[in-house]
Amino acid sequence: MSPGKSGNLRFGREFSLKKSPLIKRIVTTGSRYSGRLLDIRFVTEDDLCKQFCIRTPKRIGIAVTRNRLKRVVREAIRLRLDMFDNGLRAVIRVKYAPEGNVSAIVESDITGFLKNA
Repeated sequence: MSPGKSGNLRFGREFSLKKSPLIKRIVTTGSRYSGRLLDIRFVTEDDLCKQFCIRTPKRIGIAVTRNRLKRVVREAIRLRLDMFDNGLRAVIRVKYAPEGNVSAIVESDITGFLKNA
């Protein structure tokens, strides 16, 4: 994890999954967990890296809404980063923009994924 300005741990670039062929492979062949708000496709590789790709389709709403959802998902992952297996590569797709307490729904989906994966 990368130290932030105030010394806190943050969700750094080393945790971002950016390579399109790898993302396509995960989506087509990876295992699936579907929660209330998140659809998670994942594979486990033989290395120490943990990487995540967070996708929010345009049908969810304007950019402000999509970016807020991404921030909430990244924060939920960051808080539980040590609970994820080494070598995990996951593509996380947000299904819709919920009303109300978004972080509670995201946290319950991430916790459910950790229990089932």
